[in-house]
Amino acid sequence: MGGPRSKVRYSLAGNNWELAESVSEGWRFRKLHLGVEEPVGAFARTRWIPAQVPGSVHWDLLRAGLIPDPYFGLDSKAAEWVPQRQWVYRKKVKIPESLRVRPLYLTFEGADYAALVFWDGKPLGRVEGLYGKARFRIENPLPEHLLVVVLEEAPLEPGQLGRTSETQTLKARAGYGWDFGTRLVHLGLCREIYLEPVPSAEIADVSFHTELAQANTLARLHYRVRLKGDPQAAVQVKLICPDGQFVGERERLEGVLEVFQPRLWWPNGMGEQPCYTLRVERGETVWERRIGLREIELSRNPGRPDALPYTFTVNGREVFARGYNWVLPDLMYGRGDLTERYRHLLRLAQESGANLIRCNGVSLVESETFYDLCDELGLMVWQEFTLSSSGTDNLPPVSERFTRRLEAELPHLIREKRHHPSLAVWGGGNELADTLKRPVGLEHPTIARIQALVAEHDPMRPFLPTSPSGPEYDLSEKVARERPQDLHDVHGPWHYRGLEETYRPFHASTALFHSEFGCQGAAYRGTLRRFIPEPEYFPPDDTNPVFVHHGSWWLMRHRVEEVFGLVGDYGTYWRLSQGLQAEVIRYAIHAGRRRSPECAGALVWQLDEPWPNAHNTALVDYYGKPKLAYYAAKKAFRPVVAGLWYATPRMPEHLEFTPEVLSDGPFEGWLRIETYTLEGRPLERLEQRVSCDRTLSLATYARAWAEMGQSTAWVRLKLGDSAGVEIGREEYLFTQTNLEPLRQIPQTRLSATLSGSRLTVGNLGPFPAYWVALDFEQPGFYAYLSDGGFHLLPGEEARLELQIRPRTAPDPDTLSGWPESPIRLELSALNAGPVFLEIPPGSLEGAR
Repeated sequence: MGGPRSKVRYSLAGNNWELAESVSEGWRFRKLHLGVEEPVGAFARTRWIPAQVPGSVHWDLLRAGLIPDPYFGLDSKAAEWVPQRQWVYRKKVKIPESLRVRPLYLTFEGADYAALVFWDGKPLGRVEGLYGKARFRIENPLPEHLLVVVLEEAPLEPGQLGRTSETQTLKARAGYGWDFGTRLVHLGLCREIYLEPVPSAEIADVSFHTELAQANTLARLHYRVRLKGDPQAAVQVKLICPDGQFVGERERLEGVLEVFQPRLWWPNGMGEQPCYTLRVERGETVWERRIGLREIELSRNPGRPDALPYTFTVNGREVFARGYNWVLPDLMYGRGDLTERYRHLLRLAQESGANLIRCNGVSLVESETFYDLCDELGLMVWQEFTLSSSGTDNLPPVSERFTRRLEAELPHLIREKRHHPSLAVWGGGNELADTLKRPVGLEHPTIARIQALVAEHDPMRPFLPTSPSGPEYDLSEKVARERPQDLHDVHGPWHYRGLEETYRPFHASTALFHSEFGCQGAAYRGTLRRFIPEPEYFPPDDTNPVFVHHGSWWLMRHRVEEVFGLVGDYGTYWRLSQGLQAEVIRYAIHAGRRRSPECAGALVWQLDEPWPNAHNTALVDYYGKPKLAYYAAKKAFRPVVAGLWYATPRMPEHLEFTPEVLSDGPFEGWLRIETYTLEGRPLERLEQRVSCDRTLSLATYARAWAEMGQSTAWVRLKLGDSAGVEIGREEYLFTQTNLEPLRQIPQTRLSATLSGSRLTVGNLGPFPAYWVALDFEQPGFYAYLSDGGFHLLPGEEARLELQIRPRTAPDPDTLSGWPESPIRLELSALNAGPVFLEIPPGSLEGAR
């Protein structure tokens, strides 16, 4: 984990723990910390259930059948009592003979949230905070001991609409009730616990940074080792190549290791992600980490010395930052093994072309599993500390208690994460602002203290006070027009507001960085069936209590019907809703990229959700299904993309847009514009050669609706390379009034043929198929296509890749893993009934 370790470490993790509840200090009255056997009598004996450590109290209770699934229906309300109890963990610790010859350290990497520790009934001390490492000395260890850990009640912290200034701890506030999740306040021993011998000499700390020279052909690794104990013990510092070869070795506490022709770590899309190993040994302790040789810094945007630096520069090359905001992947974040969920979500991010993940301050500082995967996948991380806005007030707390928590937890936390090559920038917190909604700066005492701790323990890493930062908080159309220089790093908007209002802030933007924006979309029908009782599928509005419980901030039926007319079934509703979400995400990303390098990045709110929502801004739902908006982002993030620039898709007089090509580097190829009626009849086709270095705007396309004889149009944009190969396709719907005519398009028929992992989808009917998508209901696996939400002309085929990934770690709705019955996948379109694919479990190797 975070610090040096003994070469001999005995983990106390596993399933051989027990858990019992206690109202207040009932455990003390019952002498549970002493291991006293409770006799039969008037007082009922304590009920113990099996527990996992690291783990989650809610997860243990769910597995024991003591709470209903808090992710289903309204059942989370039946679990809100859990954080109001104290919880007693116990374990008989059998110590190997080899460890009984000398004193031991019992180490807790943290607790959620605070706990008292007893060893054979004797109090050892207290552990507080997820990052509050505590170490207790055990003298004269015996073959067997009783370890009891009593978790205190969860601290009272504000939910999303509370007061940030009253925050007292670094506990993740997402579980106290947020727009992306219900109130499910987590408790548990969700960090590592272990025993190790007390060494005569040990490594206290290792810090390092990389310096690149001679046009990146030389890397200098500057390191420093701090020690405890015997000053005569020798130190060995070794650097090992990704292929296992030694690069160099030193026996000094401070020095430089030089690497000629280094294999540099690059963000996704710019190169590879090789990891070296830095190993430091002293006596019985060792510090070993995977590291990357790279330089990441923030540079000022061109011509903006008045603003903070927002341009990510990696190994001397500027990067347009594209990616997602990230929230904790599960409200029961201590449960079981979430590695599969992390891997699936982060692979989706990587496969979409993302290079940056912003870990929002609403959540916890992410796990080593998350960071290891980001290292491997080339995903830079903007990590905010656990501090966030609250709606009522957004000012950071200045209390002595909160400052003590910063001092107690941040040093260990920073040292734990700083070796990761993916960690690009620290942030003070999320959306911290004064009463006038002006983002706080480095002058705020709490932010200044956080910055000082970062400077002390990770001085080479960039630091931003909060996000958004700068004079303005929101992406405001009014500010963009009247004070364009005041939009630095901005947030929003997040809601769909119709065919005109939705687009205006993005169209007017002058922001230097757009670190948070989004749009809501409804869940797939198959997803909805996983967590909502069947009678509650419809209506998707505030007359439906279950829909309100699973996404009260994001209802949009009124907006969907404003665009498409009345909708009477959920199968139609979710697709129209996700279609709008996808269109807005694509437009917002294009709005940022087209202004590069003036704008240095665009980050979608949000990639994932920690709890199943009926409506939400997530691009991937709780069960791992990418929404149509994910595919829109994937296309918009491509190294070279063609798109249309327009003020609004509703145009009363003319169909008018500007074709553009956006590229990360020099590009030559061709661009084709095809215009169709909604029934699929061709109206016009234009093609031309294109050549650009970064951004190319072509001649504006304008046609009067009256001359076209239409009030709606479908425009398809195709981009090809210099060899004539099509490399990109985008589709747009435009209207003179609204898109209700789309609902009148007759039904068509789809076909689907699967060969290994290759899926061919065809349109067999005489009319276009709109928003072709994959859905399924079964648990136990992840499945998604290489594209989704596209349209097919009559007779047209799409060739796709089908990814199916088994899950062995269960989710709350299933305590089993990979399904034994055939997997049933459903392909359909807005105007095409479902085609089903049944895949026997034993035939999946080629499709995973």
